[in-house]
Amino acid sequence: MTTTWSNSLKTGLEWQDAQHRELIDEMDLLLNSMETGASREALVEIFYFLDSYVIHHFGEEKTAMEKARYPELGLHLLEHTIFITSLVELKSDLSKNDVSPELKAKTKDQLIDWFVKHIGQVDKKLGAFLITNGLEEA
Repeated sequence: MTTTWSNSLKTGLEWQDAQHRELIDEMDLLLNSMETGASREALVEIFYFLDSYVIHHFGEEKTAMEKARYPELGLHLLEHTIFITSLVELKSDLSKNDVSPELKAKTKDQLIDWFVKHIGQVDKKLGAFLITNGLEEA
């Protein structure tokens, strides 16, 4: 179940694209680690990286949206909250249970697939808005 970065995911903002690529790579590492039977400690370490990097990434997006007075700021932040909630729930599931086919499927659906969809539908719209308004820098 490999998900890789592709040019079709580019938003046009270098800083955002670099962060998206890093997050997709780490989520792919998480899923592949689950598939190959990595230790719980290794999986928890990946989750902790994702926790901190997601907060950093979403914080930079929030700053850019506030600076640009992005009209869909509230909806975009709600999307971020949904993702963070899923990340916390998956990490909690892992702390209580062994990796199962259900946990792998939830990870793919609630993290990777959700994030790719979010980039394609929400972040690309934000990127276009920021570029149009000359605010490409975070």
